[in-house]
Amino acid sequence: MTVVQETSTLTDRCAVWLKDFEKAINTGDSALMRDLFIEESYWRDMVVFRWDVHQHHNLKAIEGALFPAVADRKPVNFEFDVNRPGPAISEASGVPMVEFFCTFDTEYGNAKGFFNLIPDEAAPYGMRARWFNTALYGLKGVDEDLAQERHPGLGYDDDRGPITWGDYRKNQLEYSDRDPEVLIVGGGHNGLGMAVRLKALGVDTLIVEKNARVGDNWRNRYDSLALHTPTDMSDLPYMPIPKAFPNYLPKDKLADYFESFASQMDLNCWTSTEFLGGEFDEESKTWTVTVRRNGEERTLHPTHVVFCVGQSAGRPNIPDLPGLDTFAGPVMHSTKFTSGKEHKGEKVLVVGVSTSAHDIAYDLYHNDAKVTMAQRSPTSIISIESANLAYGNYFIGTMPQDEVDQRFNASYIYPLLVEGLQGYTLMTNEMNKDLLINLEKVGMKLDVGPDETGWLMKFIRDGGGYYLNVGCSDVIVEGGIKIVQMDDFDHFVPEGVLMKDGTVVEYDTVVLATGFQKLEVQVADLLGDEVAAKVGKITGLGPDGEVRNFIMPTGQPHLWFQFGGIAEARKSTPYLAYQIKANLMGIAPTLVRQPDGSLKELGVRESVS
Repeated sequence: MTVVQETSTLTDRCAVWLKDFEKAINTGDSALMRDLFIEESYWRDMVVFRWDVHQHHNLKAIEGALFPAVADRKPVNFEFDVNRPGPAISEASGVPMVEFFCTFDTEYGNAKGFFNLIPDEAAPYGMRARWFNTALYGLKGVDEDLAQERHPGLGYDDDRGPITWGDYRKNQLEYSDRDPEVLIVGGGHNGLGMAVRLKALGVDTLIVEKNARVGDNWRNRYDSLALHTPTDMSDLPYMPIPKAFPNYLPKDKLADYFESFASQMDLNCWTSTEFLGGEFDEESKTWTVTVRRNGEERTLHPTHVVFCVGQSAGRPNIPDLPGLDTFAGPVMHSTKFTSGKEHKGEKVLVVGVSTSAHDIAYDLYHNDAKVTMAQRSPTSIISIESANLAYGNYFIGTMPQDEVDQRFNASYIYPLLVEGLQGYTLMTNEMNKDLLINLEKVGMKLDVGPDETGWLMKFIRDGGGYYLNVGCSDVIVEGGIKIVQMDDFDHFVPEGVLMKDGTVVEYDTVVLATGFQKLEVQVADLLGDEVAAKVGKITGLGPDGEVRNFIMPTGQPHLWFQFGGIAEARKSTPYLAYQIKANLMGIAPTLVRQPDGSLKELGVRESVS
């Protein structure tokens, strides 16, 4: 332990702390670690000390995971990150905190750290760490071309030979003389983000997208759809959204941005292409997959397959509602709903009260339909202004986006996330108190989640069960849209719904805003029940607090999943891209996740890092 002078500045004390941390982990010094950390401390590692994303929830667990990994990773050269603010005192829930950023090197790459410490007069440094994050930011020997300076080529002095650029791109897209190293299923925001990250690392990647154009997964939805998350946090990697775009993007403008992104970044994408299935050969460690492109089947042999088809499988969830098949009017899932203009003057029942249900009901209301929303389970409601407080650093204008991304990734440590979201939810519920009281008065059932963590934890766990109010809630309070409870339904009849009190309520149309099937259902359909069983549940939080099967090795070798909101296509994709590239380089083994969450190398019994 290095002696810290009482007159030392905060920066000096943090510098001493950091050097002693480097010493402690490299020597396995538990006594020194107890000078550095409180017992109830936390660590989230993103592909630095293990080819995985994992977190640990006390000092003993941290030591148990960190100390054994050091011999292989060889972490050295811990220094303050010159591209981040220096050590500073901040505040969380009224408690002063010291935070600082660092960089360091490992055997396989360059890494960054973010540390959060609390004052402790008994500690040699006057503070002890409560939590920290480590994240890989580059592989040794690999230049991320798209992240560097502009290419020095003039546009006509390249090495393509006598063919034009257009012919070169056409040949690249056809894959007539090669197989892609990585096949990405789905050309939405996550597929695009994943593909461009892999391209930057020099990985030959092909996207297969079932729609006719990139962006059609947004274009083909209901006309009134717009993002409920602000544009300032919705950029894809390397190509920010123009500042001229509005704060909340309408779906068609967002779709055009995605299509332009795929074109401008020269991503290899086959549209009108359906992924039909595949099998993995454990000996060659490659896939044999079949796709149907413009009606013709094609077999490919990628080394890795990445599913980027959204947090849900994209397949409508049609609930078994008693008597619905007897209803005389049109019944459609929200994916088939286009515009309220087509239902002017109709009596429409919208089943569901999450975001799509509210958007559709609001659109119907503005087109003079008589709208009723049927609630199946409690929901969380919050104004969009209050919701955006959770993303405040993206909007204050003083912090670069990559720093905000780093802070967000670092903060996804489950106990701390619960603690922070409980405080945030208390605050926003108070801000929205009048609205929530009035919604309950008109019959809506509200909740804040099982642990009072509100809408944002619902998004993380399930991707739904909430609504960010952009006006529909106010219409509900005013009586323009009615709320009924499905518990009061007996069954559907040709004219509408027979209620349990014996009355019949007539409807002309029923819209099922009932979400989508889980991704594991599509995995079973496309890759078989055995593969689906190996992978297990996708999405939701696992025992350690990480999202299950998200940007990490799964129970099926060389099968990966990337999903979530648009920001995740920028924040999370690097860590999956590094794992895949490292495997292709031969420095990361093929890992298989076991039912208990541990990893083993394909063909090797013992657990590995």
